[in-house]
Amino acid sequence: LNRQLLFRSQHVGMAKCTVACEVAAGMVPPAEGLPPVEYRAYHGNVCDTNQFNVPFVQEFDLVLNALDNVEARRRVNRLCLAADTPLVEAGTTGYLGQVTTFHKPSQVACYECKTQETQKVYPICTIRSTPSMPVHTIVWAKELYKLVFHSKVEESMLYEDPNGEEPSTYMESVTKLRDLLKKDSGASEAQLKEAIGDVVDKLYVAEIQKQLDMDRYKAAKKTPVVLDSAALKEGLDAPVSSGQSDTVIWSIRECIAQFRDCILQASKAETVLEEFDKDDDLAMKLVCATSNLRSEIFSITPLQSLYSAKGIAGNIIPAIATTNAICAGIQILQCFQILQQQLSLEKEGKDKKKELDIKEGCYYVNCCRNRTRNGLML
Repeated sequence: LNRQLLFRSQHVGMAKCTVACEVAAGMVPPAEGLPPVEYRAYHGNVCDTNQFNVPFVQEFDLVLNALDNVEARRRVNRLCLAADTPLVEAGTTGYLGQVTTFHKPSQVACYECKTQETQKVYPICTIRSTPSMPVHTIVWAKELYKLVFHSKVEESMLYEDPNGEEPSTYMESVTKLRDLLKKDSGASEAQLKEAIGDVVDKLYVAEIQKQLDMDRYKAAKKTPVVLDSAALKEGLDAPVSSGQSDTVIWSIRECIAQFRDCILQASKAETVLEEFDKDDDLAMKLVCATSNLRSEIFSITPLQSLYSAKGIAGNIIPAIATTNAICAGIQILQCFQILQQQLSLEKEGKDKKKELDIKEGCYYVNCCRNRTRNGLML
């Protein structure tokens, strides 16, 4: 993942919280006279009221949020309000970020006091393994486009190192297709069709079966089903209807046929865009077709027409590593302010939660892409 530094390929299939604790603890150098740092993982869903409730949150001096969805943020916000525990909340969208602190006794606005915008940045684990909305499969399809056409294949979040510890189910097939798409390959249409079928089979059958065999979805609401082999064969041979309206939703066989035709067109084109562009007809058709195939496998509804997929695909913002780092750093600075106050209150024999006033030292911080009129980035 290009926006974090905790997880590596050997951690695939392991709980993120457990791995994060182990790796982060190893990053802390030993300090003379101080005990070693201890991080404790609680593996579960933060919305689980049996495990994560008000008594649980009351055990802590403060809470930091590093969540990836609005539902979980609201849940933690309400828990902290009920427990009188200060919450340092942060979020990023591309080059923009914000950090703020909530604390009920301090009488400051909480997370839900302001209407939240629709989420536009999505975690890679959701995109690659546990999609639940059409936008998740469209993000995945955009990365597949990059995997096939970008000159630097490793730029795609779907890229898997062929020499990595865990063998990839689809990279060999993708690499073969990329080689056949080169201008000097001399590949025939029959060779391309065979390679296309192999890529579809590896992505929508072999990779899904691999995840199922790893029990990736044992706790999921819906378990994915591999692509039907008969539909794959029929789709590879099916003609593509011409003159269709952009609002028509393609069948699964039509989606496979559209993907096949997009690749065949790309093999004959003078140039093909390396990066997805919603206004490029070939790119948009490929993304619509491949995202619908993935939605079908994960029982995600509704399937998208070319028109609706274009609207979703053009409204997604990538996550930026530096923005995340800046906002994480600001969160820690806010924590210093809170903990210093709490230590002082404890020395005075006062309640360090109810007597705490975060208006002294804590701020609502915006991380900007461009400088303000005063020359500020924060």
